[in-house]
Order: sequence, then structure tokens, then C-alpha cells
Amino acid sequence: MKTITKILQLLMVSVLLVFAFQSSAQITATVGSGTISCNYPYSTYWGGARSQYIYTAAQLTAAGAVPGTITSIGFDVITANPGVMNSFFIHMGLTAATTITSWNTGLFTAYAGTYQVPGTGWQMITLQNGFMWNGTSNLILEMCYDNGYTYTNYSFINGTTAPAGQIYPYYMDGSGGCAYTGAPNTGNTGLPNLRIVEAPIAGNLTGTVRNCNTNAVLAGATVVCGGQTGLTNAGGVYTLTGCYAGAQTLTANLAGYSPFTAPVTVVANVTTTYNFCMFPSPGILTGIVTNCGNGNPVVGAKVVWGAYTTYS
Repeated sequence: MKTITKILQLLMVSVLLVFAFQSSAQITATVGSGTISCNYPYSTYWGGARSQYIYTAAQLTAAGAVPGTITSIGFDVITANPGVMNSFFIHMGLTAATTITSWNTGLFTAYAGTYQVPGTGWQMITLQNGFMWNGTSNLILEMCYDNGYTYTNYSFINGTTAPAGQIYPYYMDGSGGCAYTGAPNTGNTGLPNLRIVEAPIAGNLTGTVRNCNTNAVLAGATVVCGGQTGLTNAGGVYTLTGCYAGAQTLTANLAGYSPFTAPVTVVANVTTTYNFCMFPSPGILTGIVTNCGNGNPVVGAKVVWGAYTTYS
């Protein structure tokens, strides 16, 4: 009986762990939607290739990326060639630079092995080692392989026009793949459309919402920040668990009050307190200004109510 109980306990723990893993939040972000045909990074018409790209923090943020661990990447394949790429590597790094003028070295190895483009459309590669993007730096992505003098044909992918310097590719028989250090091919205008899947780093956000005029707590206000939504309780307190870390925008709405918006910084793995107040929505005062002697309407009378001024 004791053994059976122990087995059941282990099974329950396993189920909980699987559930926790499956329910962990992931974000998918896609940079670029152009249709420029790119013969890199899968340049298997040649025996070897090495290419580096810069995806700016602005591009990643606009695509919906947040600080977190990149777990897979992919490209939108137009035509897929079955050639196997040996000594295939994916390297990543962070930089303040917006252009590449020479090969970046010392990058993080996210994938090492072989790779074969499986088909057309978005084809994702699960990274063996996740890479942390901090949300503020530009991302360097390197792809390379070395088949010596063995070649098949290109696997073309879609790309988007990018500023000069964000694209730095080279392909040639016997190039040496990642070992190549010579000049790149020039005249390329397409930055490969990139899709990333990431596990965002997160923190918690809490605080009290009050009436700006009376300082009374506000219950039932809807607070949104970092992908999470919550309501203030009877004490005016909101708690958002698992907000995306980094610079975020907090919004709040409550009937009878003007919407609230403010930038906040969510710190990873801790609870940040952010208190704020909301102003009651402006009321409407209307009426008719008349002449006290004859009761006729008065045109052009100046009417002042607090900070508001109008004329009849």
C-alpha cells in the first residue's frame, strides 16, 4: 500500500509539472513582411555560407517581442531544397551597433549540428540553447554551415528591404562556413523576415488606485499592463502576476473616470508597487442665460465654471 501511495504521489507531481510547463506563457513575434527573395542564409547552391544580420530593438519591439529567452527562430521559406547543411550553427549576440562592418565574433551558440529545410512557409528551428534578449539591445543573428565543395540548390526565403549594413552574407564553395573571415557579398537588400518564439521574463505589479480629488480608494477599476489584466478590489488594490518585465505601459479604466495611462518599469522576478489616482470624468453643465428684466435669451454672455469657460 505504501509503495502504491508513493507511486500515486509521484504521478501527481509529474502531472503538475507537465501542466506548469504547458501553461507557461510564450510570445511569437515576426519581424518583416516583405517579399524580397533572399538566397541566404540557406545558400546550399554553394558548399558553404556565413551570414550575419542585425535586427534592431525597435524592430523587435514593434513586432511584439519583450525581454525574454528566445527558444526558437524561423524563416518564411519560398522554395525548399532538401540539401543537408553540415556544421550548421546559429549564433546570437547583443549589440548597440545598427550596422555590421566586419564579422562579429564571440557570439553565443544557440544551435550546432545539421539542418535540412523541411518545407515551404514558416519553418521554425528549436534552439538547443535559449538566448536571452534584454529588450533594449539590437540582436545579432549569425547562420553558417560548411559542406566543403558539395552543393545542391538554394532554399529561398522572404525578406524585407533594410538599411545597408543590417545584412552581411557570404556564400562560396569551400568557404569554410563559420571560419570564413573575408569580405561579404554585396548588393543584397533583403533582411530575412524573422519569426521568434520566446519565453518572457516577468515580474509582478501591484498598487492602490484612488480618486485624485478625494483620495478615496476606487474598486472595480480595470488595470492592464505587460500582458496581464486585473480589477481593483474593495480596498482599491490591484495585483498583476506575470507581467512582462521591462518598460511597459499601464492603463486603467473605470466608469465615471477619465482613462489613465502611464509608463511603468516592471522588474523581473520581484513585485513592483505602483500607486496612482484617476480623475472623475468632467460633468456637463448646460442652461440658458436670460435677461432678468424681460426673460429674453442673452447672446455672448461669458460663463465660467471652475477651469472651464464658454459663451452663450
